[in-house]
Amino acid sequence: TLSTSLRGFIDSEIIEGPLLGEFLDVIPETIDDILNMLGSILDGVEFEIPLEQLGNPPMTLQFGSSIGQLNFKQHPTEGSLDASLVMSVGTPHAPIQAHSLGLPQAKAEPIPPFSGVGGVQVAIRQDFINGVLHALWNAGLMNGSISVKDFTDAVPLDIDVALRPKLPPIVRMAPYNTSCRVDGERCDAVVQIGQFELDGGLIKMTANIEAGARIMIRDGEVSLKVADAPNITLWLPDGRTDGIIDMVREPLIDGVWPMIRDLLGEDGLAIPLPIPSPEELGLADIAPGLANASIAIRTFGRIDVATGYLGLAADVEIAVP
Repeated sequence: TLSTSLRGFIDSEIIEGPLLGEFLDVIPETIDDILNMLGSILDGVEFEIPLEQLGNPPMTLQFGSSIGQLNFKQHPTEGSLDASLVMSVGTPHAPIQAHSLGLPQAKAEPIPPFSGVGGVQVAIRQDFINGVLHALWNAGLMNGSISVKDFTDAVPLDIDVALRPKLPPIVRMAPYNTSCRVDGERCDAVVQIGQFELDGGLIKMTANIEAGARIMIRDGEVSLKVADAPNITLWLPDGRTDGIIDMVREPLIDGVWPMIRDLLGEDGLAIPLPIPSPEELGLADIAPGLANASIAIRTFGRIDVATGYLGLAADVEIAVP
């Protein structure tokens, strides 16, 4: 969901008089071009996620997009335009989790946390982020096989361990009173992987893994900065709690978790924001000097987490070389 304030785009101290009138004349056509462009900016976009560490070929993530609901508020200086971008996400890979019941919904009636700060405000559904994770999980993102001897000497066994996440990873918002920190900053969210099975043949166990995360927006992408140290609960299928659990815990944190963290974090999974190029905006048609301009989003403060959305206040900056 994208919300724009016309006041945020127009500085009356810089653009005034006849020039302001000419600028306002091109706004309706420019906005129309922007909306048409935004509706398809991620349509058909795909990128690969490397999975060499699990012995798997790269995985492809595919996006589709279209413009949904539009709300326009008329006012000489306080007008605003809200546009909803309908997104789809999937992979071309055959699903391996036929038992999946689908995506858990964060909020029954999510509300974008828009405020009056910034010329542009972007809100991303929490369900969309979990939808990306669900699509990747169902295509086998974290399924693989690792050799115990490759990541630890603590377990005196030369065996291969099959990794089978039976539940999809989900992102849930961190409670307001959380003590969780990532790089010294308060966590925005908690990443949870439930019922993560480790099958070593003679030894089988299941883990529930939780780790704090910050939601990062930079270089035109949304990603997760996942904590280095997770909370892991281990149990055996028959309910025993013998010494094997204590023996496996540290190797799991030191050897297996970094691979999972990198797959889900900013080094593996990054979702592109729909930032248009100068060509797509047709800036050269407005002024030839804008043909080589660059566009960037300057954000304000931290991401606002509320009612099923991740909200971000920003300004669009157009720099001319």
